[in-house]
Amino acid sequence: MKTSFGDAARLSVVLGSCSRKKGKGVAKATKNKGGRPTKYKPEFAKVAAQMCKLGVTDADLAAAFDVTTVTVWNWQARHPEFF
Repeated sequence: MKTSFGDAARLSVVLGSCSRKKGKGVAKATKNKGGRPTKYKPEFAKVAAQMCKLGVTDADLAAAFDVTTVTVWNWQARHPEFF
């Protein structure tokens, strides 16, 4: 049996409504305080600046800080001093 996108969307609405608890109302949108703490430290910016002057790549920075290259890219986006 072939399903369409509409079928999947309807199914997710049905399943989503089953998991809601009655009487709770609509949840307020709050900032997510959960998740893993960042490995970023402000002193990383100075270290990264010196390493970049030596011509290292983002992959080299990731290895030095024991994170993935994607994490280095995220730090570059979130921390202007980390460039």
